[in-house]
Amino acid sequence: MQKISVNRRETKFSSDPSRIIIKFYFPGNKRRIKSIINRVLKLSEDNVTNLLHEILYNFAHRHRKLEEVFKRNYQNVEILIPNQNHLSETRKLLIGSY
Repeated sequence: MQKISVNRRETKFSSDPSRIIIKFYFPGNKRRIKSIINRVLKLSEDNVTNLLHEILYNFAHRHRKLEEVFKRNYQNVEILIPNQNHLSETRKLLIGSY
């Protein structure tokens, strides 16, 4: 294997939250999406709340209107969710975060 020469520079790259685009991710097929949704549906409401808070804490500073993005993502998959009328807003946002 050939060695690679690396020269370190003082220049640092940093992200610009105003230039980040979040796109809906469709992970393969409906079966895979249903599997992800079912895992979220099995979580307790406390776990759902804690996970969503953790996700928002870790990513909200990098993405504008993150909760709105999660709501749109949820709307893209809600047809695959049984008894969707009984879901809390927090659980819907968590599903949309995936």
